[in-house]
Amino acid sequence: MKRGVLFVAWGDKFIEELERCRVSVEERLGLPTCLITDQNTDVDESKFYKVLRPDFGKLRGNGCKSIMYRLSPFRQSLFLDTDTVVVNSDLEYGFNKAEKFGIALCQPPLFLLRERIRSLDTDDHIMYNSGVIFFEKGPDVERVFNTYEDLCATTRSKTDQQFLSLSMHENNYNPFGLPLTWNLRAHFGQGCTYIYGPIKIWHTRKPVPDNIDEYNKVWRAVAGVSKYNYSREQKRGYIRYEIKQGRSLE
Repeated sequence: MKRGVLFVAWGDKFIEELERCRVSVEERLGLPTCLITDQNTDVDESKFYKVLRPDFGKLRGNGCKSIMYRLSPFRQSLFLDTDTVVVNSDLEYGFNKAEKFGIALCQPPLFLLRERIRSLDTDDHIMYNSGVIFFEKGPDVERVFNTYEDLCATTRSKTDQQFLSLSMHENNYNPFGLPLTWNLRAHFGQGCTYIYGPIKIWHTRKPVPDNIDEYNKVWRAVAGVSKYNYSREQKRGYIRYEIKQGRSLE
């Protein structure tokens, strides 16, 4: 099949969380969905085009996501984390860039790879977010994902995106960088930057704002990671989040 959406999830908690995302894909995109899960989780398989139950072997936690390329039944795939929501029906740009460049994805708010892998020779290596990935099958992309999976299996780490990023570095691979609105980590505030334009994929467990479709507005993402927005709650370790609507550009 040419194009579809991939999920990797297991356990009642994450299968339940996934439903919000799955419904958004069904309503906004109408694409077939494939769930990669474990061999024990109870799933209503009628909700998906395909449900796969591999043996994850040495993979642990989020490292299990690295199996996505090898098992994808689609030529072009959009991988989505369980806490994402598709809020815009036009994702053609992302698929087109995957067709041209092989992989298209965003940076996370905390984007320095050396923060996770201290042995790197420079602070300038980029870390990519593995929660929203457009990819098309091909030999170069396969090489990246094989290294990604090998690194996750070898280290048995429960985190993964540093290894996806390291794999790109080791394979001299340059993916296409999508705008942050394609993977909006709103609870991090994206560095408390201003956001303008259509938000494509909402990536947080917080509810989607009712007026998120008002694209003629400037949005400001505000969160506890900003030194300008500390509160008593944040000092206790709670990250407060809100999306503030800014001035109109009309």
